[in-house]
Amino acid sequence: NEDLRQGLVDALSRGYIDFIELFIEYGITLEKLTIKDLDYLYSTAYIDKVLPLKKIKYTVPTREDFYAVYMRNYIEVNFI
Repeated sequence: NEDLRQGLVDALSRGYIDFIELFIEYGITLEKLTIKDLDYLYSTAYIDKVLPLKKIKYTVPTREDFYAVYMRNYIEVNFI
């Protein structure tokens, strides 16, 4: 059982989804992970596999913005 838990930790750290599903089928649950395992996973997380969390300023388009784009495309298609 200890080997399966360690295998799950390795699969989680490497992002091997198929192996994670296989370990779960064999009865290893995430509740079996120890604090030491979680610390290891957090400390070895690959930076390139996480979601980007850049702060992006997003503005909601107004009706005028929509019409400006729509009418410009309409005029280009129908009158040029």
